[in-house]
Amino acid sequence: MSRERLEWVDAARGFALCLVVLYHVTGDAQLYGLVPYRGLSELDLVLDGFRMPTLVMISGLLAAGVRSWPWRELLRRRIGPLALVYVVWSMVVVPLAGVLIYQRGLREAFISVWLPLIRPGSGTWYLFALIVYLALAKALRRVPSAVILPLAAILNIVVVANWPSDWGYWGLLYWAQVGQHWIFFVAAERGSRLYWKLAETATARRAIAAVVVFAVVGVVFVATGIVTNAAAVLVLAALGTAVSLLAAPVWGTRAGMRWARAVGRSSLGVYLAHTWVAVVVVRTLVPYTPSFPGGGVLAPLAMAIVTISISYAITRALARWVPVPFLRPWWNTSARPRVGELSGSPAQAQ
Repeated sequence: MSRERLEWVDAARGFALCLVVLYHVTGDAQLYGLVPYRGLSELDLVLDGFRMPTLVMISGLLAAGVRSWPWRELLRRRIGPLALVYVVWSMVVVPLAGVLIYQRGLREAFISVWLPLIRPGSGTWYLFALIVYLALAKALRRVPSAVILPLAAILNIVVVANWPSDWGYWGLLYWAQVGQHWIFFVAAERGSRLYWKLAETATARRAIAAVVVFAVVGVVFVATGIVTNAAAVLVLAALGTAVSLLAAPVWGTRAGMRWARAVGRSSLGVYLAHTWVAVVVVRTLVPYTPSFPGGGVLAPLAMAIVTISISYAITRALARWVPVPFLRPWWNTSARPRVGELSGSPAQAQ
């Protein structure tokens, strides 16, 4: 598959990740005293159907074909590199950031070193999830999609509904995140041919229609108060992934989206770095942020841009100077895929 064929994938992933950063920056800014625009909470509920579902969906799309790999190859080329990144960042960087940035005690930092071995952490759960998803793709390869997909959808609904009780109360919040988002990975991995074909049919008219439908459904869900209903959340997420598949191939390859493609190609590093970079940026800038009309929207947006820029710079520096390629995962599309690596794409199907 050519570099050009993957540009829209980078753009979709980068744009979705930027929205994730904006969400976290807005939450941090609120904790440090900045009052966000009152409509942002409702907007966030709608955008929940686009942000992480798109990121996970693209990871599943780029994982198409791994079910047929031998376990040894899967461990060497996919799970192993991810596990290395997860261990380094969860057991070294996160505890260090806890002491230096969050001003936690050494005892708490020491405990946090070992917790990621048994449960995913707040800043690294996505990597943990990808390891689990890849292992499940191989382990459940003989289970029909007609069985797997309904089970994944049921798991999503059960988790979002907080059934049988609050997952956070039992310390399983990020395990719940892993279970909630599995449907988007397995659907894209199993249905990759359909996803690629849908992306190939993308036109400006269809892209606009997809965005309008997503927005209208989101507004209706908010207005009727069902936007947090588990079934409604899944419907909105399905529409959000459809927006990515129909809009990114049209607009993501344009010159004006070069920034999104750049972030998408360095998505792992930006994702890992932004959580603690956001705290530093917010804590530094909020005291100097004046109150002005529109500040509840513009201030978090400006802080998010600063956070993304710093996280991107850190990622590029690590990728260039760190001897071990911690930040060059398999889904980095800046490298041309090997033959058969995207076996679910139309280019390989032909």
